[in-house]
Amino acid sequence: MPHPFHHPKTSVFWLRRRVQTTLVALVGKWEERYGLKTREPAEEKRRHADGLGSLERRWAELRGRPAERPASIRASQAG
Repeated sequence: MPHPFHHPKTSVFWLRRRVQTTLVALVGKWEERYGLKTREPAEEKRRHADGLGSLERRWAELRGRPAERPASIRASQAG
């Protein structure tokens, strides 16, 4: 399961996710990453789940099929 990366100098959380080998040619890079723009752990968890969902939806569109919510997001929204 992907988890947020805590930048050692700025203390800002980042989302990092390796791009699947089949999508590298379409995405144009091996790793997707961007700043979550927060230092607060509670806010980081919400933004990380939202970011993962948007990545999965975008990758599903590139694959040409509907997106399925990742298990980590389903679990966090269930309870």
